[in-house]
Amino acid sequence: MIAARRYRALAAAFIAWATIGAPSLAAQTAWESQSLDLGYDVSTVRVDAKRNRLYVSAPLSNRVFEIDLASLTVLRKLYVGFHPNGIEVASDGHTLYAALNGAGAVGVYDLDTDQQGELDISVLLGSSDDALLVEAQPGVLFVAANNLVRIDLSTLAATTVPAPFSILQLGKDPTGNVLYVGTGRDLYKLNITQPAAPIIYYSRQYLYGVERSLDVSPDGSRLVLGSGEVLRANELTENGTVGWGEALFSANGTQIVSATGGYPIVLKRFDGTTLDLLQSIPTQCSFSAPDQGSLSLMPKAIQALPYDQGWVILGDTTVCVVRLPDELFANGFD
Repeated sequence: MIAARRYRALAAAFIAWATIGAPSLAAQTAWESQSLDLGYDVSTVRVDAKRNRLYVSAPLSNRVFEIDLASLTVLRKLYVGFHPNGIEVASDGHTLYAALNGAGAVGVYDLDTDQQGELDISVLLGSSDDALLVEAQPGVLFVAANNLVRIDLSTLAATTVPAPFSILQLGKDPTGNVLYVGTGRDLYKLNITQPAAPIIYYSRQYLYGVERSLDVSPDGSRLVLGSGEVLRANELTENGTVGWGEALFSANGTQIVSATGGYPIVLKRFDGTTLDLLQSIPTQCSFSAPDQGSLSLMPKAIQALPYDQGWVILGDTTVCVVRLPDELFANGFD
């Protein structure tokens, strides 16, 4: 009887969704949220859909935490190198890369064989500190410190790319043609089809700030910033605004999601075309500074779960996962 009532409830929710659209269903759905305190300040998160894992860097622990996504439990603490900060799972799914802050190197960890190595690029970086790393093309990394360094992993050739100082954000274009570089209020567009990655566009007009987050739409036509600004990618002009916070596009670009607040975290879903607010999702996750009582901290990062079934958000020492209950509707809300 309980199972029958549950089935009828899910069926009714599906009919409501089919009749008047996804936002109506989302409003009726109680999103599930879980949190995991790792005990160390966290920096970057990456989702491994192949293994159903999360990888979370915690620089002061000298480890990257491998977390089972289904149970939200720590499986292993991987040594990828000293103070792993920015991390990336390779496009082929076999390798984990980490910018080793304080070592001026890139840590390379084979997820199949558990072998670890490092590539020293401190001279090219101009510093032992490196915090940001992206795989902008398959087998091509960009690492940022005082300088921006391009690494071709097929040859292990590393070269310095002319770029501005004080790089705070790197945004990779899904087409693999462009890399966006944020430096506070300034935004640069680099052509990475050429090894020298020349700057092809620069703007600070309309920009309130690029220091929080920067994400590129799946078709490469737009950007969303942590300031809430949505930009056209061709000339970096403003398309509109959404709520400020750690923000990203859904897998097909039909929605934008931002994470705000720290006590507790609130997610906001926006229509990817009209930029209208579709839903506010309160969570049971809170980020607060342990030495400052209930003082709330803002989220540091957000990533989508496989199949857009939810999101993982980082803050202080905490990993927060917000997802659909019982994997309701395999393709999420897109």
